Amino acid sequence: MSEHKEHMFRLRPLTEEDGREICTWRYPAPYDTYNWKTWDEPLANREEFADPEIREAQYRAVVDAEGALCGFAQLFPLAGTTRLGLGMRPELCGAGRGEAFVRSIAAEAKRLSPQNEIDLEVLTWNKRAIRAYERAGFRMTDTYERKTPQGTGEFHCMVWEDTSATLGDEGKRQAPLATAGLLNRNQVEWALGGSSMLALYGLAEQPDDLDLLVNASNAPKAHALLSSLGEHRIMEPKSPFCTTYFYRYSIRGVGVDLMGLFGIEHAEGVYRLDWKAERIARTKVIGGIPIPLSAMEDWYVLYSLMPGREAKTAVLERYWRDHGGIRMDLLEDALQQSLPPKVRERIEHWLKGPVSR
Repeated sequence: MSEHKEHMFRLRPLTEEDGREICTWRYPAPYDTYNWKTWDEPLANREEFADPEIREAQYRAVVDAEGALCGFAQLFPLAGTTRLGLGMRPELCGAGRGEAFVRSIAAEAKRLSPQNEIDLEVLTWNKRAIRAYERAGFRMTDTYERKTPQGTGEFHCMVWEDTSATLGDEGKRQAPLATAGLLNRNQVEWALGGSSMLALYGLAEQPDDLDLLVNASNAPKAHALLSSLGEHRIMEPKSPFCTTYFYRYSIRGVGVDLMGLFGIEHAEGVYRLDWKAERIARTKVIGGIPIPLSAMEDWYVLYSLMPGREAKTAVLERYWRDHGGIRMDLLEDALQQSLPPKVRERIEHWLKGPVSR
């Protein structure tokens, strides 16, 4: 039986009593760097979970099946990311419960903010914690130095791969992973877009096909590579679409559309998305393979121009109202092209501030 089935944890609100107890925990060297100050000091300075507002918004107690306090979690909000901080009761450390403990925290963070990436930082010398994080599904994405209360420390950033709800069933998962792996290995700059991109933010159901964006200069190379994975055909765009490079593939039973210099005709002219790598919004790591995601702002403009996509523009607007983080530069870039007056007005409203419902 796997570890995370043997040891069950759940999260509940962290109380002041929990905070007082956590401040008494003492770890042996070298883990004593994780010791908290005695309760009176953070209470006087309203630091971390000693501040009732921070405690309620960010902190959770991790308890076992009997309700005993086993540790704590901090769910710190960043733009598009929930960053985890966590600590386990000292006498439980090294007893084989780390994977289940970490999984329970990551799963709760994903439940609360399904659109967010889940990551954490760990000191590079803490091999015990790193092993637990890796078993729980975290993968290293970066290493850097930053200041800590004890001085400068070297950290790994690790991102959680939510394999239970990322790319659908096994068949749907293998097609994008094979596609991404091939393009990445051959240094083709690309990004996932459309409904599949929305699905990885938790904003849509996983569709039956994939939309890939490449720069026009990379389109022939990308086409040659993807042709090796399955059958393909060159698509003749249908009005109002006038995309310059448009190929469709069947890869492991999944439809994949490759598009370069995406174009849409409208009453005022033609809008073209000349996609470049700097427009990548973020990268999800799934099965150890980086999946770059195109920007919501680019698709907001495209959906605004496509017939029958009002529901998708509404989903993006709700997301921005709730979470913010709009890339104004991309919306400003869109306004440099001809657009229908209603679409232009909508974008200008977002540049001024959230559009009312």
